[in-house]
Amino acid sequence: MEQLVVEQGAILPDLNAHGTEEQLELYALGRLPGSGQVRLEEHLLVCAACRDKLNEIGDFALAMRAAGKQLMADSRRASAARGKRGRAIFPVV
Repeated sequence: MEQLVVEQGAILPDLNAHGTEEQLELYALGRLPGSGQVRLEEHLLVCAACRDKLNEIGDFALAMRAAGKQLMADSRRASAARGKRGRAIFPVV
């Protein structure tokens, strides 16, 4: 994404330069630094391929978050069930 073009004497970002997968991942997570974010957003306006890839990355990230939440909930339920079966739980004095 760091490519630049000279147009009418001005140096501008090349909107045809695709973002890397790492840049798209950071963007999807809201962690791409400011200037990189601006350049990527400009590129996303004109590049359907990068928008599609970003959507795939976003879908994957959402699925991983959901799986993580489910895993944590299952772990809490299993811990609670173990606490109720035969173990005496005493308050700390």
